[in-house]
Amino acid sequence: IASTALALGLSKRAVRPAHVVYLAGRDRKPDVEAALRVTKQPFELLETYQARAVEAIEPDAVAALRADAVDAVLHFSRRSSELFLTKMQTAGLDPGRLTHFCLSEDVASPLRQAECSRVTVAEVSSEAALLACLDAAGAGPAA
Repeated sequence: IASTALALGLSKRAVRPAHVVYLAGRDRKPDVEAALRVTKQPFELLETYQARAVEAIEPDAVAALRADAVDAVLHFSRRSSELFLTKMQTAGLDPGRLTHFCLSEDVASPLRQAECSRVTVAEVSSEAALLACLDAAGAGPAA
């Protein structure tokens, strides 16, 4: 939704950019490209990074999760929330015991499907809004 709004916003500008360079990761949804094509906005796609999944959750993190020393988990993408669930299961950990803060409903969807009950979604898809959720829940940095 946000990516479609971005592309539509570009197409409605009084002075439209002649050509856009879209910086993206290798693993991504096709939403931005599709929206740019629909609005006939010329663009070049430049893959600038690749997010790679870790083999397993680090032993120190597993120990902290087992000891209930983790207050919250921040989820920025659907892919990372899906990977997190898989890695938790592989480590024999219950993700339902954690509080999850998600950038969007799409990011939260796998957690809800896994029956995690403490899932909060940011009002808007931005890092600032996600961190505001964390602060509002009292799980953020001490004041």
